[in-house]
Amino acid sequence: MAKVVTRPRLGFLEKIFIPEILRGLALTIRHLFRKKLTMQYPEQRWTLPRGYRGAPTLLTGLDGREKCVACQMCEFACPALAIKIKAGETADGKERFPDYFHVDFGRCIFCGYCQEACPEEAIWLKDKFELADYRRDTLIFTKDTLLAMGRQEPYLPGKELPLAQVAPKRPDGPKDELRATIGGTSRQKIGEDPRVIGAAGGGSVWEEDA
Repeated sequence: MAKVVTRPRLGFLEKIFIPEILRGLALTIRHLFRKKLTMQYPEQRWTLPRGYRGAPTLLTGLDGREKCVACQMCEFACPALAIKIKAGETADGKERFPDYFHVDFGRCIFCGYCQEACPEEAIWLKDKFELADYRRDTLIFTKDTLLAMGRQEPYLPGKELPLAQVAPKRPDGPKDELRATIGGTSRQKIGEDPRVIGAAGGGSVWEEDA
């Protein structure tokens, strides 16, 4: 059964909005005499609150591997259609990884739905917000760029570890070789698993055969 809602009757002063205008002017006048605070950005920066939703980044797990398994849950959950993923498989076909992962920050609305939808906690909205540019194509970030952003502070306790702190293990053969940089990751077979990635400024991470 529908509920009938009656609107309150407005008085004469409420209809002409004069009291509300005066109330707004009084608030403005009070601020004129308060102490001014001007931040000299970018030399001075605000301390971002806990839980600030900045740019989505891809996280690296405690084992030195990218956490994303290309389930595409974040792509399906994104209301702005800003995420595009193409899945790849390891040599044994038992695991998947994102062979192609792009985020279009010209579309992203920083809603955090991708973070909420991810079952692996592989995508996280950190504190990166300086993304302005003059060209739309430069706002499309690739997987390597998103991983590099995720390897920077602040780190999430229990969810990721700075790769520079992972103890490197030397390879036993040519199939284990890996070279990675923040700007672009070149990858070879590593124990039949292409999801092992390099450290940010801390050399490479080596994975021994199982």
